[in-house]
Amino acid sequence: MSQMETHNEKPAELANAQAAFLDSIREANQHWFERLHSEANLAAEAVSNMTKARSVPDAMIAWQAWNGRRFEVMAQDGRRLLADAQKLIELNSRLLSQGWVSNGKEVSS
Repeated sequence: MSQMETHNEKPAELANAQAAFLDSIREANQHWFERLHSEANLAAEAVSNMTKARSVPDAMIAWQAWNGRRFEVMAQDGRRLLADAQKLIELNSRLLSQGWVSNGKEVSS
């Protein structure tokens, strides 16, 4: 491969890696936006169920149901956060391992 071919491929590789990185960020952003919406729905449902309660035991049952669901969602959130972080770290490592970025400056390979 000639030096000219290498020189022309490097910007394309960088653009592809940056696009993958941005796509990952967009995907994570969309997920967390949807997650925020579902959290609001869960809270609204909990409030509705609590206000329908006719006794303290009924209110406790509604609260326990909401609390149980909330803990399930927190566990899912933790797994998703770790997966998102791992994906971004892997993409960033790919950029660094190719010699594209070092202290904010391009590095020749």
